[in-house]
Formats: sequence, C-alpha cells, structure tokens
Amino acid sequence: PPHITSRAEIVHSDSEDMESEGEGREREEEEEGAYKGIPVTLTMVQKWVDKITTAHYIPALHNLTLALHAAVAGILNRTRRGVREGEEEEEVMVYRVEGTPVFNAVVVACLKHVSTCLSHHTPPQQHGRRPQLPSSHKGWSKVRRTVKPYLSDLLRLSQGVREPSMQCAVLRHMQDIVLYFASYPKLQRELSSTLISLWAGGEQSVQVLAFLILRRITLVHPHPSLHRTLKKLYLTFVRNCKFTTPKSLPQIHFMQNCLVELLAVDPPTTYQHAFVYIRQLAVHLRTALTSNKKDAQQTVYNWQYVHCLDLWTRVLGEVHHDALRPLVYPLVQTTLGALQLQPTARYYPLRLHCVETLLNLIASTGTYIPLPPYLLEVLEAQSSKVSAHPQTGKPPDLTCLLKATKQQLQSRGFQSAILNKSFELLLQFFASHTHHIGFPELAFPILVRLRKVAKTTPLSWLRMQLKQLIEKVEEVSREVERERSSVSFAPKDAQLIAAWERERRGLENPVSRFLATWCKVHQQMSQQAPRQPTSQQQAAQEKGGRKKARRKRVGTNKKKVSSAQALDKREEEVEGGGVEGGGVRDDEADIVEAFEFSSDESGPEIN
Repeated sequence: PPHITSRAEIVHSDSEDMESEGEGREREEEEEGAYKGIPVTLTMVQKWVDKITTAHYIPALHNLTLALHAAVAGILNRTRRGVREGEEEEEVMVYRVEGTPVFNAVVVACLKHVSTCLSHHTPPQQHGRRPQLPSSHKGWSKVRRTVKPYLSDLLRLSQGVREPSMQCAVLRHMQDIVLYFASYPKLQRELSSTLISLWAGGEQSVQVLAFLILRRITLVHPHPSLHRTLKKLYLTFVRNCKFTTPKSLPQIHFMQNCLVELLAVDPPTTYQHAFVYIRQLAVHLRTALTSNKKDAQQTVYNWQYVHCLDLWTRVLGEVHHDALRPLVYPLVQTTLGALQLQPTARYYPLRLHCVETLLNLIASTGTYIPLPPYLLEVLEAQSSKVSAHPQTGKPPDLTCLLKATKQQLQSRGFQSAILNKSFELLLQFFASHTHHIGFPELAFPILVRLRKVAKTTPLSWLRMQLKQLIEKVEEVSREVERERSSVSFAPKDAQLIAAWERERRGLENPVSRFLATWCKVHQQMSQQAPRQPTSQQQAAQEKGGRKKARRKRVGTNKKKVSSAQALDKREEEVEGGGVEGGGVRDDEADIVEAFEFSSDESGPEIN
C-alpha cells in the first residue's frame, strides 16, 4: 500500500505529476490555488482503521489524523495557525473530506482508535504518585509529529461543535489522552481555557466531563497549572453568580462543589488564593463602612459577595488542613460585618443568608460564633407586629432573595417566611451545641429572651413553636447538668472535656429530634403546590367577576330609574367619594397587591 509520510511528500509527488503534463498547466493550477487534496472515502477510512486496530500502524494513524485535520478545517472554515498577521491564505490540504457520512466516519474513527494506538507506542508509566508524561517515553519519537497537530485539531473540534452529545464524545476522548496535552504547555493552557468555558456554559453532562478533565490535569501537572486553573475558575464563578434565581441556583451550587473539590487538591496553594480573595472581601466591606456612598454599600449587598462568602466558608470547613485554620477568624469577622452593615428589615433575607453560612462553618469546624443575638433581633422585631396586608399569594422564596420590596415588608407572607427561617436557624444553632459541656450556660441568656418573645407576640403559631423549643432546650440542659455532675475531671482538663464531648456528639437528643421533625414537616409543606383551578372554574370566576363589576357600576339601587337619573346619581357618588365611585374597591386592591409582590417568576430584586 502507498505510504504517505508527510504533507510535503504528497505535495512534492503531485507537483512532479503536474510537471509531466506541462509547465503551463502547473502555472494555472498554482494561480487558482491549486491543490485541493485527495478525496477521502469510507473505504479509505475503513482501511486505516483496520491497520490501526490490527498492527497499530503509525502511517495509517498519521493519515487518519490528516483526514481529521481536513474535516475540521472544512467544517469550521478556519485558516491555518501559521498564517501571519491575519493574512487569509488557504492551507494546502493533503486530504479533502466531503459529505456528512465521511466526516462522521473520520471523527468516530479518531475518537475510538487514536488513544489505543498512542497508548500502544507510549504505554503509561508511573513516576511516584503521578503518572509519567508520554514525552519521556522512548517511543515518543515515533508519534511526536502526529500527536501535536492532532491535539490542536481536537481542540478546534471541541470549540466548534455545539451538539451536547458530540461535545461529550470529544471530551471523553480528551480525558483518555490528557497526558499528551500535558506534554505541550501551550496546548495545555488552551485546553484549560476551553474546558473552563464549557464548564461555565454547557449542559450538565458537558460541565461534569469538563471539570473531570480539569481536575485530572491539575493532579497530573499541578504546578503551575493548578494555580492558573484555580484563578480562572474562581473568576468564572464570580461572573456567573451575579444573578440568582430558582433556575440558576443549582448551577451555582454545582460550580461551588467543583471549586471546593479542586481547592482540596493542594491546601498550601489554596491558602494563597483564600488569603487574597478573603482579604478582597474585607476591603470591600471596609470601604462600605467608611464611605457614605450608596455604591460602596452595593459592593457588599449583592449576590456575588454572598456567594463568595459561602464558597470560602465551605472551603475552610471541608478542607481540613492546619494551613487554613488561621483564615477562619478573618472570614467570620467579614461575614459578621456584612450582615450588620444595614440592620434594617429590608435586608433581613441577606442577614439570614450570612447566618446560615456561619452555621455551616460551626458544624464543620466546631468554632463557636455568637449568632443568637442576630437571630433574636429579627424574631423580636417581626413577632411584635401583625401585618395589615393579608397573605394573598405564595410566601417569598428566601433562598433567592436578598432585599425585600416595600410591598413584601407589609405582607404576612414575608413576615411568616422571615420568622420561620429565623426559628429554623436558631434551632440549628442549639442542635450544633448540644454536645458541649457548657450548653446550660450557653442556652440560659437565649432562653430568657425567647420567653419574653413568646409572652409578647400576638402570633399564636409562633408562640407555640417557641414554647416547644424552650421545653426541648431545657430538657437537654437538665440532661447535660446531670451527666457532668458525675464526672471526675475539672474545667481545666481540656483533653478530658474534648473526649467527653466527642462521646456525646453523635447521640440523639430532644433538640436534634425536634429539628429533624420540624425540617421534614416544613419541607413537605413547601413541596405541596397550590391547587390550580380548572378551566371551567376559571371561566366561572371570570363570569362572576364581570357580573359583580357590572352590578357595582350600576349601583345598589334596585328601583328602575331613567338613564339620566342614574347618571346624576353616579356623578353624585363620585363627587362624594363613595365606595362605588372612582376609588379602588377592596377586591381590586387585593388583586393589585398580589400582582405587585408575587415576584416568583421575575426573580429577586438585584442591586
């Protein structure tokens, strides 16, 4: 069979054939742009595949990669990298791929057989804990001139395709040959940029595969790829969490999970990034505290700031390393400063977000953070009033809300949502400290304020919940006092106290059982969708509403009067400001109110 070793040999052999036919024809071909390449057929592709699978024939592998180069260049309509200063010069192709069947056959053959052939000539080797790069193998010289153009074409293919299934197939192939990308630093940087863009904006399966390849790159070649990848991923995460809606929230959580997993690879490198970005958050907070400008406060009161606090809280809580412990205190102080920046009822949702973030840090690190005063302030403020506006719609979703509108502040739905969330967070705080030996002393001042709230609140449902919480906390306090009265160690014996607390940490208690039951009940209530009226019921309601409106416009006088007398009476009612005049009726006011603050579809108000 003919052996095609390079583009130069094929072009040279073709030029010799053209010289035999005459110099005039050669000039015409050169002026036209001349060589269009050998057309690839399905038979040729099958022959190459057979030689690759049976004998791992390198020339067949080279020809197949050249066909992929022609296919990618023809489909994506791109010029060669070697063109200088943006000059549009047509690249001389060895092969020409025409038609969808041939293109699919070439791409599928490369994705299925190239990695196997490369692994045969450069088998993977282990160097300590990390795999050795193929460039250090003795068989690297056989495949070197084939690998680099092929990797470049594979990158162009991944950047050009838009079908998720095709993207997944290309990414799976990249995952198999990621060590070859690591042999070329420039191609590895380009691969990382491509994967980060797919990780931020692709489908879920594409995002997962892109992240797995990024993680493998950082494990194989951590320096300096890990530092560069972490920086790009963090900046991409910040750009993508600017707006938070129920639809975008799972995507933000996925990106947070990926960052936490990647930041756990090398804790010393993580410390450098965490120090820089936590300090940046603290600088924004200091600017907002010292400046009276509204724009300075908005640099703190936005979703990007809140999600960044949540991210670094998760990192410090889930990456257990001594190098990260010194960053807990500045992060806690920054978060507490952010939730106290605007202590108004309008920003209660943001305060609860920050408190929930710190509660996660308490549960993961065991650090004591005085959070009850911030929750008790919300309970005392919201439980002492009864909203004048009735609840006409679904309560607002606090998970996607930072700042409440004026209509929401006056609604019962917002009040009940704030009180329930504050009660849940306070219950979580108690549950996370029930194993401490000083729990009775910790709970006593909180119970004093809770009894006062339960005594003064006009809300019966809140009073009942607070009484149940007080009973459970007192029961745990009595249990702790009873158990610690029989111990033989003193308060100065820190190791013995820590061992005693470890024994109690996994045990059930009344507070933990009450928390589990309360969360389960409220989760079931939130999952129950409101019953939607049928089309016949909606038509009947609309018909009844039109009849009622006509009766209101005509008036309540049932006597038959002339049209002129009815008009005069209507004008008198309007001038007198009666209920039937030009004012807004009660039923119309309810509809307007419900329309204004039912913002579930439009998303939260973002500054």
